[in-house]
Amino acid sequence: AAYPEVEEYLSRPEFAAMEMAPRLYYYYKKEEKLNRAPLAAKEMQEASKEDVTALQQYRDFACFAYDYTNDDALSKALEDKGYSLIGAKYKPELMPSGSPAFFLAANNADRELMLCIRGTFSAEDVFTDLFANGASFGEEGTAHTGMLRASEYCAKRFSTLFQNFVSDSAHNSIVLLGHSLGAGVAALLCLKLMDE
Repeated sequence: AAYPEVEEYLSRPEFAAMEMAPRLYYYYKKEEKLNRAPLAAKEMQEASKEDVTALQQYRDFACFAYDYTNDDALSKALEDKGYSLIGAKYKPELMPSGSPAFFLAANNADRELMLCIRGTFSAEDVFTDLFANGASFGEEGTAHTGMLRASEYCAKRFSTLFQNFVSDSAHNSIVLLGHSLGAGVAALLCLKLMDE
């Protein structure tokens, strides 16, 4: 490990998932007592039936990121849905890269590359969640620091592949998805790739 002191710290029993959830709940409940301005309700459009159906087809893939922890099992699950596993990283890396857990799959029939980014599942993911102080994003924006760092890792790793894939044919598509933390990373990655 590049940072053995971080590895040692994260291996402590108090950072097990079953311990972290109640601790974070307590932290957030305590913070609710602070005076905060209520979030403004924004007018939202109802999603069309077609949009909901399109989104539902990817729900299982977001769950796969949690359910499978080795290539053989994940490959089988993806094959059952018409996809081939290209690669996966099952353990996030807090330092130095900020890499999230993810898998990359292809559907040749639909000419689609899909990057699925896992949400909060490990102590490393919790630390990524807690890096929430805000960092500059875009021209005038601010983004969640942990999510931004993870999206920058993904952009560095996949942007050339994605650019080559979409420039190869107008019919090729890329799907970026995730759940929770992973959804935030995927959204920031999408914005970054669109700017490029």
